[in-house]
Amino acid sequence: MVLGRSVVVEEQVEYTRGEKILAFGLVAFLLVGGVKALEIVGNIVEKPDWGFYADKYGVNLLEEELEELRFELRFSGESLSKAREEFATAYEEYLFMREEYRVTLEEGGADPGAEQGYETAKLGYETAKKRLGVAEQRYDEVRLRVEEKEKELREARERASGEYGAAMRLYRFKVLGVHLALVLPLLMVSILVWNFARKLRTRFMIHANSLLAFSLLMFGYTVITFVWKAVHIVGVSVFGALACGLALAYLKKELLTFEKVSMGRVNRGECPWCGFTGFDKYCVACGRKILDDCPECGKPRSVMAVYCPNCGAKLR
Repeated sequence: MVLGRSVVVEEQVEYTRGEKILAFGLVAFLLVGGVKALEIVGNIVEKPDWGFYADKYGVNLLEEELEELRFELRFSGESLSKAREEFATAYEEYLFMREEYRVTLEEGGADPGAEQGYETAKLGYETAKKRLGVAEQRYDEVRLRVEEKEKELREARERASGEYGAAMRLYRFKVLGVHLALVLPLLMVSILVWNFARKLRTRFMIHANSLLAFSLLMFGYTVITFVWKAVHIVGVSVFGALACGLALAYLKKELLTFEKVSMGRVNRGECPWCGFTGFDKYCVACGRKILDDCPECGKPRSVMAVYCPNCGAKLR
């Protein structure tokens, strides 16, 4: 008899594990389809196009104009560098020829070649100096135009980004509304089904649990996705901390009550008060009473028992 009863218990435990695995698979498959459904439903809302706001404030046109000015600035910079090199060469030539001409004059000799070389070097120096001034002025003008165009582009981008950002925030709220329109009815129905199944104590309770878990995960996924896109990691951390706190409070209230914890300890052969293993009528660890006599049959039973395991009489 004992052997037969132990076999039945083992089969029941194995069957319960199988149920849990299948229920987990059911939730996983439902969640995959649910997330895809949210994606499809979210595509109903039209997403703002950055190109529209860029064209509205002339961002693309300003970028093209700025690129042309930057090319012109590079060309002007190359011309300026070339003019500086020519000026440096002409200035050195001018100084050399001037010194040679001065020495000739001090020696009292008249050298037409030295004078002609000096005049030619002087003319080249003055010409190079003028070219350098023109190149510097041209470069400064283009540089100022580039700076002004960059400022215009920056202001245009800020205006376009501001309007585009506002449109994106409105778009996210619209998507959230569409998602909640799908998720909230599902959550309400799953809660009603779960409550109904719990009251009836039906054998399909695990299906109701799976449906409720699926709807809760869908709701959490919807909210977390919205928070992530709206305020990124800070919002997700705050929402996650709040959700975990509420879940912990719910578990403490519904699943971790003293009655349920103590009954679990009794089922494991532990003291219902402190969890110590190995006791008699009183716990040797905390000294509290563990076993009492049934008022109906007089046989010992746990003080936490609702029904007597010997005669089945209701105790509390």
